[in-house]
Amino acid sequence: MIESKETLTGNIISKQTISGNTNTTTEKVLPELEDLTIIPTTEQKVYTHENSYGYDKVTVEAVPETKLQDKEVTPTKELQNITSDESYDGLNQVTVNAIPDEYIVPSGSLDITENGVTDVTNYAEVNVNIEGKEDLTEELTTQDTKLTTQETIINSIIEALKSKQ
Repeated sequence: MIESKETLTGNIISKQTISGNTNTTTEKVLPELEDLTIIPTTEQKVYTHENSYGYDKVTVEAVPETKLQDKEVTPTKELQNITSDESYDGLNQVTVNAIPDEYIVPSGSLDITENGVTDVTNYAEVNVNIEGKEDLTEELTTQDTKLTTQETIINSIIEALKSKQ
């Protein structure tokens, strides 16, 4: 191995050993190495040295801290896409609240047989049959009216009672 920057003179025939002494101080010759700084990414990268024999120092930068957000949502009748706000990198936890009372899905039916105020929130259908008001019952039956929403039920009862007064 040549370990110094010296000039050798003479003829070298293949597979011969060269030996001798010099009166000069020798200096170790090392290959040139480059420094490399790596910034983490989500994709694999391959680094090759271009103008040297390798890397002297490789620095891998720290991955920045991920800023995650907690969110709270309430169910609605519409589809909801829950995403983090712009200043966050993603979602840490999403809390879905209970279904609010106003989202009740009415079902079943209720028979109303006397005047008064009746909560029909939970019913899909209400049948009104008040004794002594046969003409009101006949009018509703004749029209074959099925009341299927709270608003329709309440409005129909109010209008029918107003017209009979």
